Amino acid sequence: MPRPSKRAKASEQTAQSSLPRETFTDLPSELLLDIVSRIPTMSIVDDLFSNPGYLPLAYRERSASLRALSQTCKTLRKLCLPLAWETLEACTTTGSRNMFFKEVGESLERKCNGLMQSEYLFPYVRIVTVSLTRYKTSTILPAFASCLAVLPNLHTIQVVHANTQMTTAIKTAFEGHTLPSVRTVAVPSCAHEILRRCPGVEHVTCNKHVDDESRLIGALASAKCGNLKTLRGISPNKAQAKRIGGIAPNLTLIQVVADRYNCFSDNGPGFIADFADSFKNLSTIEIRFEPESITERVECLKVQCVRDARWILGSRKCDGEKLIRLRYTRWEGPDDEFKVVTEYKLEEIVVV
Repeated sequence: MPRPSKRAKASEQTAQSSLPRETFTDLPSELLLDIVSRIPTMSIVDDLFSNPGYLPLAYRERSASLRALSQTCKTLRKLCLPLAWETLEACTTTGSRNMFFKEVGESLERKCNGLMQSEYLFPYVRIVTVSLTRYKTSTILPAFASCLAVLPNLHTIQVVHANTQMTTAIKTAFEGHTLPSVRTVAVPSCAHEILRRCPGVEHVTCNKHVDDESRLIGALASAKCGNLKTLRGISPNKAQAKRIGGIAPNLTLIQVVADRYNCFSDNGPGFIADFADSFKNLSTIEIRFEPESITERVECLKVQCVRDARWILGSRKCDGEKLIRLRYTRWEGPDDEFKVVTEYKLEEIVVV
């Protein structure tokens, strides 16, 4: 069989080169969205229970990747820009641990000022995750509050950290602002003034181990948060439970901290029993075991907590499944300098 001539080979190569080439952007939008959805997200509400000053760079991975993709071509810009700005983050640091307050403070100031000059980005921002420090509070906090107030689709505020001496500064900065679209708030109690500005909140988490929970309960009362459905990180006493029940009669889930349960007391049942007259629509009680729990005490804590929770839920006539959820946490981190509390085990008990 004769070999093809050089002219025939050239003609074939020309024909092949003229065929349209498929690229990454030629994939269907649904597939592109599925690919970018695999980039890890940052959720303080679900993953983080402590109150660190800052978070490691891993938490910046999603926004950095999406912004890089949004700058490659028109197709990816249209797809990725809204996702890149879905979360406004100012809580990670690349520098010295001792200077984190300056880096996160300047990051928050820069992003708030830049966002205020880019009105077309306002609708994209849905989640704000920040660390609030005492660095330039008189300048940064008012800019932060003003920025939040103009975001029409903002639904989640996560304050990773707030300095305990910032309560007055936060109150002053947020005076006169209302955030009606916010549905989820995770804050330490020293940032309770932010919660006070969110009357439509449905899910609240106190993300600090030992805190003055009465200030968060007071903020819920002040804002008249009647839509509240879940409350985590707060272990109310009988009087506080009664007050919360009056504020939010439709509360369906409460999370308590097992370490505050005195299972060695001779004074009767622990505080979960105090919920009997307060939360009529409660269907889930979460019990969180913190790293400080002494191993020998965990089982004793578990027995009493589950006993009281089962008694409370068993007397409820709410529709649907009733659950006792046990969440076990421990210290984890990439190195010895940075540790956060994360969940490592989850148990669920169905109450019938």
